[in-house]
Amino acid sequence: MQSICVIGYTLFPLDIAALLSAVRLHWIARIPIYFTLVLWSLAAGVSILSGSGVVKNRVGLAVYPLFIFYLGLGCLCFLS
Repeated sequence: MQSICVIGYTLFPLDIAALLSAVRLHWIARIPIYFTLVLWSLAAGVSILSGSGVVKNRVGLAVYPLFIFYLGLGCLCFLS
């Protein structure tokens, strides 16, 4: 259940990215915005995982799949 909550909470910035795609913002303006939103999602995931019992020196290992997931979703939002 905690994993579902983490993913739901950290996907909010990517929801904003999807809304920006629906508004048809110019692609040059979207690049820094999407990069910031993916980093925001990653930072939220790191803060939640670091306090969830993951060993301190293994937080990066736990965050890596989240980073790939958020980067993929950000790319999908950018391309749509």
